Amino acid sequence: MTLTKITKASGKGVVVPGPDGSAALGSTTGRDDHALYRVAGGAAFLALGALIVGGTAMAMTTRNGASTADTMTAIAASPWPFLAGGLGLVLVSLLDLFTIPALHAALGRYGRVLIVVASGTAVIGDLLGVIGRLAQTAVVPVGMQSARVGDPALLSAGHVLDVLDTTFNTTGFVLVSVSFTCFGLLMLRGFSRPIGWIAIVAGLFTLLGQLPLLAPLFIVANVAYIAWYVGIGRRFWRDAHPILMTENVVRSSSG
Repeated sequence: MTLTKITKASGKGVVVPGPDGSAALGSTTGRDDHALYRVAGGAAFLALGALIVGGTAMAMTTRNGASTADTMTAIAASPWPFLAGGLGLVLVSLLDLFTIPALHAALGRYGRVLIVVASGTAVIGDLLGVIGRLAQTAVVPVGMQSARVGDPALLSAGHVLDVLDTTFNTTGFVLVSVSFTCFGLLMLRGFSRPIGWIAIVAGLFTLLGQLPLLAPLFIVANVAYIAWYVGIGRRFWRDAHPILMTENVVRSSSG
């Protein structure tokens, strides 16, 4: 971790490089950036919780058949994993949007073109993910009604929603893989090498996981997502409170 000494008179600081080679943000950013970091840190931890809940619930649904009819039958029997999984992952994409301004502000100095690509693909990928997960969640009431009524039209509606879900989510994941890779490359240039490598792993395995034969590799991406949110959550929260960090270091040193 990088330590920053803050002077009360000027509010400026001197950066002391830490052992991991990362660069502190507290001494070179203003109040607006600190506000972005606070929002991003909180959003990252909330997204982490939503990812764990939504991912766990969604994993409970993968044991069911792959066809639309099998899925709707499973929903009729137990709708809650499908509902919790869909809404949980919608929240992940929505909360992730609140981390992008802070990433843009923190990493823009390391590559102007790369940061535009990273931020742009992240925003579009998250929005597509929201649409795809909402389509996935919309299958739940259709499946429950289909079990009661038995109307073939409901099965057709479920199939349409399934196609929308697959199309939007796959496209979103491809764009997210690009954004992770770009953010990772930028982080390797000075922000945090460990988090940078995590982002690159997340980007690579997200892309590989979209291929049917390599779909099991997506579990590596899920683990990387968890590490990513822990990493950026802690980092942005620390960088949003540089004075508090310095006071804690001074206390530990004097003690």
